[in-house]
Amino acid sequence: PRFIEVRFEVRMENARFMKRKVKAGAIEVDRETCTLIVNYEVEATVLGDLGEPIVAERKVNQKRIRLKTLDEHTDIPRLVEEILQSVKLIPESKRALVQQLLYDLQRHQQHGGPLRSRSASVAAGAGASGRDSAGTPVQEEREEKASLEALGEYIDGCYEGVEGALSATGLLLQLAREPTNLEPLAQDDRLLGCLTRLLNDEGKRSLDLAVNIVSVLYALSAYSDFHPALLEFKSGSLVMDVVDLEIKRHALRERERAQAGSTEPNPEEERRDKLRRRKQEKVLYVSFHVLLNLAEDINTERKMCNHGIVQMLTAMLSRHNGDLLILTLAFLKKLSIFGENAGEMAKAHLADRLVAFVPNKHEGVLEQVLHLLFNLSFHPKCNAQLGRAGLAPKLLALLRKGRHRLLAVRLLYQLSSIHSERGKMVTSVPMLVGTIINTPDPSLVPPEVLGLLVNLMVHVDNARACAKARGALRGLVTLSVREQSTLALKLLRNMATHTGEDLCEELVRTFAADLLELVASAESVEAQLEALGLLADLPLSLLEELPELLVQSGALELASQLLLPEVAGEDDLLLEAVRFVAAAAQHRGCAPLLVGEALPRLVQLLGSGSGGRQEDDEIVLAAVHALHHLLFCEEAREWLLTESSLTSNLLDLLHDKVPSIRLLASSALDIIAEHDLTGQWVAQIRSRKFLAHNAEWLEAMEEDDEERYEEALAITQALGKMAVHDVSELEEMQQADVRARVGYDDGYDEGYVEDSYGQEYGLDLHSPGQLAGAGEAFGALSDEAYLGMGGESDEEEEGEGEGEYDEEEEVEED
Repeated sequence: PRFIEVRFEVRMENARFMKRKVKAGAIEVDRETCTLIVNYEVEATVLGDLGEPIVAERKVNQKRIRLKTLDEHTDIPRLVEEILQSVKLIPESKRALVQQLLYDLQRHQQHGGPLRSRSASVAAGAGASGRDSAGTPVQEEREEKASLEALGEYIDGCYEGVEGALSATGLLLQLAREPTNLEPLAQDDRLLGCLTRLLNDEGKRSLDLAVNIVSVLYALSAYSDFHPALLEFKSGSLVMDVVDLEIKRHALRERERAQAGSTEPNPEEERRDKLRRRKQEKVLYVSFHVLLNLAEDINTERKMCNHGIVQMLTAMLSRHNGDLLILTLAFLKKLSIFGENAGEMAKAHLADRLVAFVPNKHEGVLEQVLHLLFNLSFHPKCNAQLGRAGLAPKLLALLRKGRHRLLAVRLLYQLSSIHSERGKMVTSVPMLVGTIINTPDPSLVPPEVLGLLVNLMVHVDNARACAKARGALRGLVTLSVREQSTLALKLLRNMATHTGEDLCEELVRTFAADLLELVASAESVEAQLEALGLLADLPLSLLEELPELLVQSGALELASQLLLPEVAGEDDLLLEAVRFVAAAAQHRGCAPLLVGEALPRLVQLLGSGSGGRQEDDEIVLAAVHALHHLLFCEEAREWLLTESSLTSNLLDLLHDKVPSIRLLASSALDIIAEHDLTGQWVAQIRSRKFLAHNAEWLEAMEEDDEERYEEALAITQALGKMAVHDVSELEEMQQADVRARVGYDDGYDEGYVEDSYGQEYGLDLHSPGQLAGAGEAFGALSDEAYLGMGGESDEEEEGEGEGEYDEEEEVEED
């Protein structure tokens, strides 16, 4: 700790000597690594001239004594004696305890898992050499040391069966642990090819061998310079195959265990499953480390995602190994940065599984989970899943913990974008508001806290809870005025949107003067905009002294200047200025104050010329709203009816696309028609309102008229283009038709009256002169036009023509 170091430096000149005290602790065994663990505590004390302690520091350590593989021939009492002689940390009084622990370890090794070979011990971080007759416990000195000069022999040993490969890969792993050896290992042409082949062929049969090989690959993957060599031999793909195989093995064992759930548990079988699970988690841990290192390249990461890395990592969340969980969550957090990966996580319902980890006793796991949830909360589907999974109540409980409070606030802010989640956070409002108003330095308050409250105030229950908190409204207004905090103003503005609530009336009656002063003295455009918007949302008509406050503060004069687009600069500021004037116009005493400068500028905004904002629906609606209230003031109404173009602008707005603008403009025109003593506008208003009200019917009628006109025009044009045949040709055609008709017609009706074809056009087929005259009038008729004048098919026209000619011939005979 830092304070201990400071004391040591200050009083070191008075120190005379140091006292060191060692206190033995508990003795344990590690069955997996066959190790005896001695815990002890070291206390170092620096003494002064008079022997008084100046500095005291304690440190907890462990002494690990690695033993040889125990079997039934091991002499336990002799082994205990050697341990007590070589390790001074174990007192004589602990002899019986050490002996009992060794007996337990011996029985475990005899009836437990397979004996650990030398290569497996190397993979776990410690080697194991041959057992001598005495069974010496400390073996670091007798462990075979790997040498870079023997690299070729180790590679050749990988081809000598599984046992030889275990020993060889263990020695290779020993070399890979030294960073200076990594470059020679990567440059060897045979090493990576040998390891990847061995992992593909034999890694499925031996977990120890897979651990050794993947550990060597992990040592190389820690440096990006070796990534091209690893990718050349498809190391990432092979490691993913190992992970996929172990996941399938685990799923198969779980199904078998579920099927055999009714049988009594076998302690021996459970112990073996536990050892097997530890080895499996070890190889999974190292494998995911390799993949995480290789995922530094975005293309490699994309390939991993295409091969199902998200599903593999999701399957790891059911494990109970803390280190494996932290690594899995870190990998998922890296992948969640990209939107397509977050979409895959949403399909896998990862959010539902992550919520189960909150809260968590393991601080590392909890921190990684919160970071991952924060990344996923930016994806709409994942954010919705987090809300449905019930994350909000769990995060509220974390607000009381200092370490994860900021992450919890950020996640709550993301969830507050969902309307249904805002009502679940009512209990947190008083605490969050208290954090803001009770902090001496407002700059120390994280902006996420204010942002969360801004979203929460949209819900009426949260606004009520904030108003009921002690000193909340006064503290927020003070923060808004003194610090000109735009977030605090947004918070108050969202509270003011709940019209009819008591909090709105309290804000007006208590803090209106402060807010008006802020409008005139705001140093930033953002603060001025939010202050104007807040006042526009408040019911200012409840304040009797509002006209005096507007004059004293200068807020109305400033708002009148902002009604000019060139002064406002931004449309947002112009809109809030118009809304503020509309709110002030609802007060009867403020209307005369607006006749001077504000009124002409409001009318100008409705026009389409210079300075007009007719294309901006929000500004037009706010301006019409303000003018609608001003029409009730006699002074303002007189000027509007005589000196302005308000009426013509309102008539144009009757055809606006926004229904609210049309409705408000119609109401304003009713007021104008009622007070128009000259009658100048009454008739025009009625006419335009009739047109606006019956626009659909009039439009339909116009469409019918247009269709009829187009049909008539088409007929006229068709007749104008027709041409008349030569008269002699028509006579020949008539005679031919008559002869043909007589040939197959047996008789005719004597009482039949001739139907003069073409009478509707003023033609007589028996009078060539008339026919020629008609030809001059209409133009020459073509054969197709002549036979198809009735608009029917050619066959029907020919049949009708034959009948007509036949009847005409019969009449001549009679």
